[in-house]
Amino acid sequence: DDPSVVGSVVVPNSIFGVPLRKDLIHKAYWYHRRKMAGYDHTMQLYKWEWPGSNRKVRTQKKSGKGRMGRRKAVGKFDGVHAHALRPKDWSEIKMGKRIVWKSIKVMLS
Repeated sequence: DDPSVVGSVVVPNSIFGVPLRKDLIHKAYWYHRRKMAGYDHTMQLYKWEWPGSNRKVRTQKKSGKGRMGRRKAVGKFDGVHAHALRPKDWSEIKMGKRIVWKSIKVMLS
């Protein structure tokens, strides 16, 4: 009954003896990160969705001012985006059960 004596345990090699697979660990990590991230509720408009006409603002020449094309240009209004953020449900990306269990075995070994 000496507390310094520690016994040994025989563990199955099928769980704790799996070779390291970086790709499975990476896949499992980012799967859980996306699950935790959840749903993004931000909504932004693309430049073609902004209300208004697509007409040229003024003539190109003889106005004495700078050139202007679209009235709905990206830099003109707050809320108009060339690459708008859209709601994305990241939990839709699935991961197979066999891959989940295999990645757990890799992490344990």
